[in-house]
Amino acid sequence: MTVASRPVLAQACFAPSAMGSMPASGNRPVQVCTGLTPEEWRAVATQWPSPYLGAVAGTAAAASVDSSTTTAASTTDSTTSTTSRRRQPGETLTTQSLADTTSTSTQTSTSTGGYGQPTLFHCPTTGLGGRVFGRRSMLDVIDLTDVGIYSLGRYVVAALLNARAGRTPVLSETGVRNMWNDLVNRGYYEPTAGAKWTANEIVTYLQTTMS
Repeated sequence: MTVASRPVLAQACFAPSAMGSMPASGNRPVQVCTGLTPEEWRAVATQWPSPYLGAVAGTAAAASVDSSTTTAASTTDSTTSTTSRRRQPGETLTTQSLADTTSTSTQTSTSTGGYGQPTLFHCPTTGLGGRVFGRRSMLDVIDLTDVGIYSLGRYVVAALLNARAGRTPVLSETGVRNMWNDLVNRGYYEPTAGAKWTANEIVTYLQTTMS
């Protein structure tokens, strides 16, 4: 891959299960991660590793359709114009709305919003359950700057891309999916027995895998 035009930076990183049980002796084998941040992946959106599709060179990305405004959204071609309801400033994710994002709902979206369009955040290709971002694409979500689960979304996108590109030996694509899916299903992610990570704590961990 040639997605990083900057000098390769690396840092020591650990699997999620190791973060809460670091030995005082410091003799745990150190792994090295060279993950890119959400901003860096956004800057090279035409070079995302397959099967994830970011921006396609020479084509305009169509706007994603939020599931809250349509129940049967479909894309006809790359020139179709759609509108999307964005989360209003100050709107927060309530306990009830978090429960509504569980992966028990049937996902009918395809892997992309249409031919040559970015991969949807919630689709079989990503394996990310729930309905938090409706039919927004990975490219849409990586641009979000809100806090909590909305911030987590952009870091999950970057983490999936990093894992696929082989930049995070301590965190696989399956591991990233488990973090997200556990959070939307149970309200927390449990890296080890008794440890319960919130969205913000998952973000903090994912940042340790990015240079």
